[in-house]
Amino acid sequence: MSFMKLGVSCAVIDEEGRILLSRRGDFGTWNLPTGRLDEGETLADAARREAYEETGIECEIERPVGLYYQQGRDRMNVLFLARPMGGELRQRTDETTANEFF
Repeated sequence: MSFMKLGVSCAVIDEEGRILLSRRGDFGTWNLPTGRLDEGETLADAARREAYEETGIECEIERPVGLYYQQGRDRMNVLFLARPMGGELRQRTDETTANEFF
């Protein structure tokens, strides 16, 4: 029996209404900063950390907005809405090949 994994996604929307997306290094698709929880981490803290690790943008979590099941990966993601609060947008990271506000 396998257990479902728990993850987070973070929709970072700036003051101009643009959303922050990352092009994943593993699949090559554009998507929201997403990842798994670290041990002892809250869902909101994980969303904030993933956004920073994948893009360089520090954000403030406003609220959860959805719950999404990824059937092929046996994973449930909690989607959070956030706004950028600092940091510097990186063009590439260990996990992404591009990051941009759209």
